Amino acid sequence: MEKLSVCIATYNGSHYIEEQIISILHQLRDGDEVIISDDGSTDNTLELISRLTGPIRIAGVTRTGSIVKNFERAMSYAQNEIIVLCDQDDIWLSRRVEIIQREMLNAELVIMDAKVVNQKLEVIAESMLNELRFERGFLRNFKKNGYVGCCMAFRRSLLEILLPFKDDLPWHDWFIGLVAELRGHVAVVREPTLLYRRHGQNASETTTGSTNSFFRKLVLRARLGRSIISVLFRRKFYSLTYR
Repeated sequence: MEKLSVCIATYNGSHYIEEQIISILHQLRDGDEVIISDDGSTDNTLELISRLTGPIRIAGVTRTGSIVKNFERAMSYAQNEIIVLCDQDDIWLSRRVEIIQREMLNAELVIMDAKVVNQKLEVIAESMLNELRFERGFLRNFKKNGYVGCCMAFRRSLLEILLPFKDDLPWHDWFIGLVAELRGHVAVVREPTLLYRRHGQNASETTTGSTNSFFRKLVLRARLGRSIISVLFRRKFYSLTYR
């Protein structure tokens, strides 16, 4: 059984981080790990994490300046074959690791559905992928992203192509999903494997829509496009080492 590295980017997440990590630790197996990169929290996030018993490693506690860089630091510390991205305020459902292991047998990246819930874990939407109208395809997802970090797991072969991120990369998960689309080995699981908590302080606008102006959207997509083009010049992009 291939081992997992669960990568969590934290910042002032004391309200939910303990519940989230416990839901992860219950499913992990020998050799799996949780990597936490903290972006200089000023609350007791790190204190709560330190009370937990399990294979938890801290990648850093200094300010990186963005969620993209924070996740990059966490991923750069990952040691295992399968990388799982994780938000600080969600909850994993019981079959998540089992599903990841199954789908990774024939894929380089898997995107899994989630139920959208409120602060009290009351269901707002039964399917995040349906809310996003998610479908496969590079052009479709470049136009409107459906790749959400907390719903994704991928292989080290993809990670080695992705890192390091360009300094002006605006979205790590969108970038990862688009590169995986170009590689062509993506699996989609329509079964919810986590509870995505929407509480008004989420780090992304995943299910609420962008507030950027049209010009700002063009600028950000240009930056995203430059990062994708740069990956095409990396030799490992053209090899499938996981098969």
